Amino acid sequence: MMFLRSILMVCALSPVVTAAERPTQEQLRKAVEESKAEYLKKNAPPTKEDAIKDIQERIDDFRNSDRGNFSSQREYQKFIARKKKELPELKKKLQDVKKNYVSKKIEPRLLDMKWQGDLKIGTVGRVGPIVMGDVLSGEVEVLQVTGKSEFLGIFEAPFSGRRGERMSVGSGRVLFRGIDTANFIDGRSYDIQFDGVITGRFTYETVGGGSKTIPVVEKFDPDHLENWK
Repeated sequence: MMFLRSILMVCALSPVVTAAERPTQEQLRKAVEESKAEYLKKNAPPTKEDAIKDIQERIDDFRNSDRGNFSSQREYQKFIARKKKELPELKKKLQDVKKNYVSKKIEPRLLDMKWQGDLKIGTVGRVGPIVMGDVLSGEVEVLQVTGKSEFLGIFEAPFSGRRGERMSVGSGRVLFRGIDTANFIDGRSYDIQFDGVITGRFTYETVGGGSKTIPVVEKFDPDHLENWK
């Protein structure tokens, strides 16, 4: 990352984008509705029938396991102790679900920003830690602060692969806008969470004389689109 930061030289502070490319309020409203609907679909709470089925399967696993399912007598004894403790709890939970099941209410929100692939103008998403396996992971590294509410950065969510190898999901370089940068320091990473939309492209030159065009991710409030301009 140190080398990456050392070759950055911003030559313009305005993204290369025309007014026609910036998403309109109506386009943004449609994108928000679609993203929230997809989030609810992917995170729908289990139905009563699904909840009963899940608990019953766990009960059956306890009942159907015997000594032959375990590599040693010690492991089998651990299982017996766990069965003695958890099986009555599962039976009670099953009866409670059958009598008094209340579906958990899911509040709609934007899906996590899809950093991989082409970030098209008008794409919306939640910027912040994402679920990687069993943990939340993800921070934004500030490569270069370019204004009071603007900076070049990279989102990166590291995680461990199946064999323990270090892997990550990342955004590549992005120009973030609408974020207070008063306390940011170049080269440091921060836990930043906000709803964002791709509003354009930003072009800058590198020390080597080349140029690079990257997406602009702008913070916005999906619940108050009347303020969008």
